[in-house]
Amino acid sequence: MIRRKNTHPESPLFRLSIPVRLIFTAWILSILPVKAQQPAVYNSDMNILRFADYLLRDSDFLRASIEYKRLENSPLWGDSLILRTGVALMNADKYEEAGYLFRSVSSREYEPHADYYYRYGNLLSPGSMPPPRGLSEYALSDQPVFLRLKYLTFAVMNINHDAPVKAEVFSEQNRKNFLRITAHNASPDYRSPLAAALFSTVLPGSGKIYTGFYGDGFVSLLMTGLMTYLSWDNFKSENNIRGWIFGGLAAFFYAGNIYGSYISAEVYNNNKDEEIQRLIDEMLYSDEIRNPEGLEVIK
Repeated sequence: MIRRKNTHPESPLFRLSIPVRLIFTAWILSILPVKAQQPAVYNSDMNILRFADYLLRDSDFLRASIEYKRLENSPLWGDSLILRTGVALMNADKYEEAGYLFRSVSSREYEPHADYYYRYGNLLSPGSMPPPRGLSEYALSDQPVFLRLKYLTFAVMNINHDAPVKAEVFSEQNRKNFLRITAHNASPDYRSPLAAALFSTVLPGSGKIYTGFYGDGFVSLLMTGLMTYLSWDNFKSENNIRGWIFGGLAAFFYAGNIYGSYISAEVYNNNKDEEIQRLIDEMLYSDEIRNPEGLEVIK
């Protein structure tokens, strides 16, 4: 016969006296409501705000905007949170929705911030923002933070203006980039495809040298010259078949060198455009422009 082991008498709880057991049970019951209320504490408005701010600092913009929107019916909701939500949406490429939020900011404290980020978003994605509220272009301030965005807009949009530009408002690297962009806008360093083709018509390979493809230029000159010489030499030796073969190759290299020079000028120009766009992107997404000192959305 198997005897069942009775564990109840051996339990430490049952060794306690009845009053002690009652006190212990009452303590357990008293902490249960606290445990049940913890999820509500985690979802408090302040904790949601802290988490949203953390996501915004961590560049998790879409999730940050979602968390901020959870506070729309909260007492915390106001121009400060509207501004943060707009910045998060703008950086998540939701420009139109961000623009309407920026337009709704009305307090004197945050209106300059909203106007700055509205114009910045419109610079990142022209035409994506809703129509402005009627403010004159960059009429808010002549402070460096606004001048930087103003000058950068002129450079990106290639807008001619008579007002003097103070490049010293930019940091050292952005100033170098800005001067290169404006110099390119004033006098683009392009190569004419027609001129490149004409140069190579006169002297094979010279058009590619003109567009900076030095190696290709020398190869074109060498191959065209070599095939021409071999054709002439074979005709001179009365090897007409070889002469025509090498003559055909010379004509092929000569025509290819002209066409290639035309294309090399277009490639050169495209490379210049990409280089300038890279400099523009460096400026647009630099901290100096993206999150300027004095207009921080999280204080």
